Amino acid sequence: EEPRLEVVQAVQRSLSGPVDAAGVTERATSSGSSCRSYGAKEAAWSRVAVSLLNYVGPILSRPSNDEIDAQILPLLKQTLLHAHVPSLLVACPHGSHWARCVLEKLVSVLTGPVTSGAPLPVVRDAVSLVAKFFLQNLQCLQRHECFGQLWLMVLRLMLHCIKRGSDDRHAELEEIAIETLKNLLCVLLSTQMLGFLPTKDCFLWLFELPPLKVAVTLGACMRQAAARVPLGRLAPFAAGRAGLCLAGSRAFSAAGSKVGKVLGSELQHEQEQYEQAKEIKSFLSSNSDFKLVDKEGDVNMALEKQVGEKTVRIEFQLTSPFDPQGEMEGQEEEAMEETTEFSVSVEEKSGAGVTFYCSTQAGEDHRYVIGNLRTYTSAEEKESTTAYNGPEFEDLDDKVQEAFDEYLAEMGVSGEICDFVDAMASDKEQREYVRWLSLTKKFLE
Repeated sequence: EEPRLEVVQAVQRSLSGPVDAAGVTERATSSGSSCRSYGAKEAAWSRVAVSLLNYVGPILSRPSNDEIDAQILPLLKQTLLHAHVPSLLVACPHGSHWARCVLEKLVSVLTGPVTSGAPLPVVRDAVSLVAKFFLQNLQCLQRHECFGQLWLMVLRLMLHCIKRGSDDRHAELEEIAIETLKNLLCVLLSTQMLGFLPTKDCFLWLFELPPLKVAVTLGACMRQAAARVPLGRLAPFAAGRAGLCLAGSRAFSAAGSKVGKVLGSELQHEQEQYEQAKEIKSFLSSNSDFKLVDKEGDVNMALEKQVGEKTVRIEFQLTSPFDPQGEMEGQEEEAMEETTEFSVSVEEKSGAGVTFYCSTQAGEDHRYVIGNLRTYTSAEEKESTTAYNGPEFEDLDDKVQEAFDEYLAEMGVSGEICDFVDAMASDKEQREYVRWLSLTKKFLE
């Protein structure tokens, strides 16, 4: 295996490719085709960035001062704070989504090391990295509907860093974290993204800050940050009061009541419009050997049955109604083919088995395609992330492909099953959405 640092450096170089090619926003938005091209680049960049964060997360959490590990955060900085990243993310409509994905993963990965005893230099670099990425991409992030939640995530991490410096009696770290938080608050106040409310209406309880000292520190940071902002900027917010909230917010009880009413109307509309697809009714009413496994609140579903001594399990997930790739390419919804990824596992009691990774496709003759085929000798090998996934199905000899198609048909995979999987994936998403509306409305009321 390559050394850890070489792996990170290799990924870092691959990430530099898309952003170096990005250029400036004006070039990206000069034509529709350019916008689609940059949309693909920003999606690729964010996905690889998230993968890189997943890789280095466990390394950063170790209480080690290894010289190689110490170089990982600087490499992350070079990658995430590249000068072209903001223009790359701003250039296309879905940039805020990809920026959110990276920020959420970044905060999640760094929260562990900060709270679990990672070396103080790692914590210090974490403060700088998160704050700079947040501010550098603020223009893009603020377009996202969940911007308030993203800000709270960053705020919590800053407060964890302050507490870590205080608990470890490391004055330098505590001071750096406090000053960084002041700068963040100053920027958000000056741009009117944050405002003030009276203490009794304050949202501080949302921050889940048990340590009193941290809450007091936050109050001090707010006052000092407000002092840096021209009074004219703060006039609409009644500056000087103790509470801090997202600009335009009202007291929680009033806002919650309003949201509850809106959700109630949406819930009623969705319930009135809901009708189960005929493919689902037909399949469930038939005497199929398959048993449906569908747990409320779980995105995963399965069909199970016994064939002799073997267990056949078809697994799939709900389908999101939002397809960013389709929208970026300007495809009409009616013209898009409805596809659902699913897997078919055939296992013996010993745990040995085979899994076919498939996807439904439009048509009447053959309603699914096989991507690849994996064989395993035990449950442990099945769950292994380093096990061989098998060959690409289309690379196999035609006679071998035909034989496997016949085998799946014998196991019960048919056009009717594919119709059910497609319909059930969409139906599940709708039912979970209605459940979400109901639970959220109940909570806010």
